[in-house]
Amino acid sequence: MKKKDMITLTISIIIFVVAGYFALSMLGVIGGSKATSTPQTQTQTQPQQEFTGNIDQETLQQVEKLNDYGEATLDNIGRANPFGPL
Repeated sequence: MKKKDMITLTISIIIFVVAGYFALSMLGVIGGSKATSTPQTQTQTQPQQEFTGNIDQETLQQVEKLNDYGEATLDNIGRANPFGPL
């Protein structure tokens, strides 16, 4: 091998070794416990409401306020430009 080939091979090996080191250190394989852990805090839990199946009048009124816009029409199926003007 020529001197130029040896220098190129050496530089490429160094680049691969450094890239491998950075990849393994970012994955956490090298350097182990450097990652900071978050302190565990106690959280207050709110009591969950149980579903009883009974619908109160207020909820029924809220549901009746909602609009149903129906289903999409199938008039434009098969047109060359379905989004163009009619």
